[in-house]
Amino acid sequence: MPTVVKAVEDSTRIRANRATGWPVTAWLSKLKPDPLKRLHLDLGAAGKQLTGTARTSVPKASGVQRARVDTEVRAFADHLSDDLAQPWATAVRRASTSRLTDLGDRLDRAVASTDLGAERIPVWAGLVRVLQWLLIMAAIVGGLWLALLAFGSYARLPEPPTPEVWGFALPTLLFLGGILLGILLALVCRVLVGLTARRRAAAANKRLRAAIAEVSGELVIEPIETELSAYASMRSALAVALK
Repeated sequence: MPTVVKAVEDSTRIRANRATGWPVTAWLSKLKPDPLKRLHLDLGAAGKQLTGTARTSVPKASGVQRARVDTEVRAFADHLSDDLAQPWATAVRRASTSRLTDLGDRLDRAVASTDLGAERIPVWAGLVRVLQWLLIMAAIVGGLWLALLAFGSYARLPEPPTPEVWGFALPTLLFLGGILLGILLALVCRVLVGLTARRRAAAANKRLRAAIAEVSGELVIEPIETELSAYASMRSALAVALK
């Protein structure tokens, strides 16, 4: 889970920074590998259809991790069967580990089918992207205008009238304003991107925990409950017979 949650946060940060960053340099983020794609978790809308055959690239559990899971499951079964007679306690322990061999594949499918909510950039990031390109276009227009004025002066052509805004020549304002505002907007958005990435990681963590709880409930809790239910039924039958 920590690997996947960290990948959601990093992937969201990369994609949102690419959308909201200054377009002149934002393309450099394409050189960074997307963490979710490396884990084969960037499945989009078709992800749930693919999970029947596709596997993720989430690192497999080590021997130590599998041993910890086995120990925790057995400790859980021992706690529940502490007051039972030895045959029933043994049955509960056996039931708790009866399906542990299926745990790895089922958890892999659970992770792959969970909607991590990271495949789309935030709506506000899309709006910022449009604004960034408008600022770049303004800077290009201003730069071409200044180049035309410089060429006309060099060629000794009559200088066309240049409008002013707030005491600044309009082409200069377009050129410098487009660049400076774009850079400033990208820096401000980095804070918003960080908040969005952490929020999406927290949401993914919650969904993953729910998916893992469902798998563990089916593979560990249900077999134990079956044995405990059989034990309760036997106790009830004996109580009726002894009356």
